[in-house]
Amino acid sequence: MDNTITQCLESFLFSNNKSKDKQLSKIINCYSVGDKGRVILNTLMVANYLSELGFYQQKVGDKILFSLYYNGVLTTNISRDHIYSYLMKLIIKYDPNAKNKDSQVLNKLNIELNKHIKKETTIVSNLDVCMLKEYRDTKNTTRFFFKNLIVVVEVKNDMKNIKTENYNEFAKRKKYINSSKIIDFDYDPKNPQPEKSVYAEFVRKVTNESKHYLSVVTSIGFFLNSFKSKKDPVIFILSDENSQLKNDAYGQSGKSEILEAGLQFAVSSYFFENAQNFNKNFPFQNIRPEHDLFIFGDAPKDFNLKIMYEAKRGIDVEQKGRSKADFFIQFEYSPKILVDTNFRLGSNKSSDKGRIFRITINNYFDADYTPIEEFKHELFTDWDKTEWNNFYSFMIECAASYLKYGLVKYSNPKIESKILATSTSSKFVEYMSNSFELDKWYVLPYLAKEIIEKTYKESPVKASKVLLNWLQQYADDKGLNLTKRKGAQNKKSIKISKINLFTNRENQ
Repeated sequence: MDNTITQCLESFLFSNNKSKDKQLSKIINCYSVGDKGRVILNTLMVANYLSELGFYQQKVGDKILFSLYYNGVLTTNISRDHIYSYLMKLIIKYDPNAKNKDSQVLNKLNIELNKHIKKETTIVSNLDVCMLKEYRDTKNTTRFFFKNLIVVVEVKNDMKNIKTENYNEFAKRKKYINSSKIIDFDYDPKNPQPEKSVYAEFVRKVTNESKHYLSVVTSIGFFLNSFKSKKDPVIFILSDENSQLKNDAYGQSGKSEILEAGLQFAVSSYFFENAQNFNKNFPFQNIRPEHDLFIFGDAPKDFNLKIMYEAKRGIDVEQKGRSKADFFIQFEYSPKILVDTNFRLGSNKSSDKGRIFRITINNYFDADYTPIEEFKHELFTDWDKTEWNNFYSFMIECAASYLKYGLVKYSNPKIESKILATSTSSKFVEYMSNSFELDKWYVLPYLAKEIIEKTYKESPVKASKVLLNWLQQYADDKGLNLTKRKGAQNKKSIKISKINLFTNRENQ
């Protein structure tokens, strides 16, 4: 962060812009040299000078920092040390009496600025708070902010339109983009070759067929778009098919490469390296207002997804040892949440189904055959400028696919059947696939005798309980509703039905 801010201020200070140069030189009007070389710093003029340049005060918790707005870009979290150093460089640049390091004027200004910038709040408190709103994408538009230009992706009436705009044009919107979100790359829009991207080939390898490919592509596009709707899932779970099948870890399937792609854009996202150690009482304590994406990595079997559901209304950022939240991030500005795991998290129950979206890749890659062996180089690390341009072109296409199709769900029916069979039986899966009918009442003991005959012979009561648990699991996994009733001779009957979306009850 410090390097980013320093680079921003240095660029602002030393850019070859004559009109800005004239404006910057006004720093020498903010102080005077009196009798006996006494230096008098006019703090109000310094505040006005900074304000005219685009500086604002920024409150973060109990701290007062600086921010700088220029040409549609807002650089935040600028410390007093940064401003002190910045003003000293300006004075050295524009005041001929201060160019010599041994200059008395320079030494006295150093003392005055150190006092009024670092130790007191006189100058910063006279600055305005920036009232501009942060730019957010819409459900029809995604913007990519590169160093040299902005790529605008739009889909209207199923028609894709990709164009560019400069930062002067963007600034007319009277909104800002945080400088931490600008991609550190000069994109070439004249030569987009998404189909030649190595990363596009990687995504093709980790997906089974066209719908699976589209599901992963639209999921990537979702995270590239900053628009948030309360209709969207709250939590995205990234895993691989073998891990889901065995409910155990299968390393190097390619999940880290999926995460790495997202982090190229969500520059300010926070990556929680090991979700097993996260503090369940303060799960959001590391989130900051500028974060776009919050990743919980390596989530264990007992990871508490429900604690994430509160993000649906916005996020209270709490800190240990404090009686109240540091600050509240409104829902539309809060980060999207991604959980990376090797286990089956959540369920398909109605309470989870609308809140969770699953991104599952296959196991084309594993510990014995990695992407390095496939592509003969390390993804991201070993790319030249052409390959990076192809990668960004592919990401732009991902954004367009999401805007056009929305999130595309995918589940492998073979994997689902195998998962169900591991916790029930192959005969149960076969019966439910070929013989069981929805919206039909079945007498539970009779059904148990047919499906788990051996257990039924030992104990009809036990067989009925086992089968009821299996049926409930089947209904939950399929997003269906199981209804029970007692009939003749006090025998229990069951019926499985589709859930009525309007009444949240089974179809009658």
